[in-house]
Amino acid sequence: VSTQSTGCCMAAKQGVEDFFERWFKSEKVEVRKDPNKGRYLVAKTNISGGQNFFNCPPFACAVHEKAKDYVCQHCFNDKKRESENTHWEHWCSICKQIWYCSVECKRADAKVHLSAECAAMQKLNSDEFDPDIMTEVRLLLRVMGKIAPRENMPEDEKLSHFYEFKTDQPFEIPPSSFMIPPPKSLRGNFSIKALEFWQLISNSQALVKNGTIDGLTGVVEYTISLLPEEARLSQEDTMEYYCKIRCNMFGVGGTENEDLVGYGVYVKASFFNHSCEPNVSLSRDFQSLVHQFYMLKDVPAGTELNISYIDDLTKNTEYRRNHLKDNYFFHCVCKRCELPEDKIPEFICGQEGCKGFLVPKEKKAKKKAKVAKIRVCNVCFRQET
Repeated sequence: VSTQSTGCCMAAKQGVEDFFERWFKSEKVEVRKDPNKGRYLVAKTNISGGQNFFNCPPFACAVHEKAKDYVCQHCFNDKKRESENTHWEHWCSICKQIWYCSVECKRADAKVHLSAECAAMQKLNSDEFDPDIMTEVRLLLRVMGKIAPRENMPEDEKLSHFYEFKTDQPFEIPPSSFMIPPPKSLRGNFSIKALEFWQLISNSQALVKNGTIDGLTGVVEYTISLLPEEARLSQEDTMEYYCKIRCNMFGVGGTENEDLVGYGVYVKASFFNHSCEPNVSLSRDFQSLVHQFYMLKDVPAGTELNISYIDDLTKNTEYRRNHLKDNYFFHCVCKRCELPEDKIPEFICGQEGCKGFLVPKEKKAKKKAKVAKIRVCNVCFRQET
């Protein structure tokens, strides 16, 4: 369908209005929008407790600066951490900043790494910022490399395959659309993945308001200086990407344990809103970097789906609200926070030192065909009936 209103700069080969509908077509969740809480996910159908209803691969992941010598950049294998020789055998001999656990992982990652990222990492100075910020620089470089045009990009991966632009005019979005319009720099031959990534919230206006944005300027300028000329965006657009990463990145654990060994951006999963008593649990598939989402209880179609943005839900209401306000710029008014007396959710594991979630599962008895209902912690794997 081709539409063009008076003065609109864009002729849509596919409707802007149904961008999210097409993007989430194969999922069991859909995006909705509310004036107060923004965009959020709801169940398309009834979902039973314990069901793995949604899987989300990463848009981009970066190994933490402190873990770069023993964690594979492609699969996040961290078996080398206990070895006398902490470095993997396979590494990028050009930039000497990326390590892999196998030739297969090195080859699989070459499409992303052997582009702007490798050229930028040749100039990377690990002492420029603290390790956490340097990891964010690594992730920003990887994101910039994935969204930029590349040679021989298939036509059906280009943004221009879906939309026609007049780059000297604003991108007009119908009121019914949830889409965040792309800036001029992301039009034409950029990947459609760039438009999907651009849909993430950045909270950049809140960062400007509280003065935090000033502290990020040096990181953005440094990152731009690393990139080859042809891969650079404007400082304004690069800052917006950086803010989107900081607001939406997930911690990523290694294959051997749950310790944080890197950061990742999972675009579709970023549309989950927060609750201090969530109905969704997150786990990682250790055979890949895919994040798996499980229901903590039965929900009917149309139910809003929430995860927790806080690692430790045993903390009190004041702590949780302050953490969310400082890091995500909202005052939490979930049902739990509004209770006159706080109560720790019953699905919290309770094992000493563990703050995992007990996820419903079915277990067949050995001798009989009966099915027993159990719950398994998504962190320590403790079972309870």
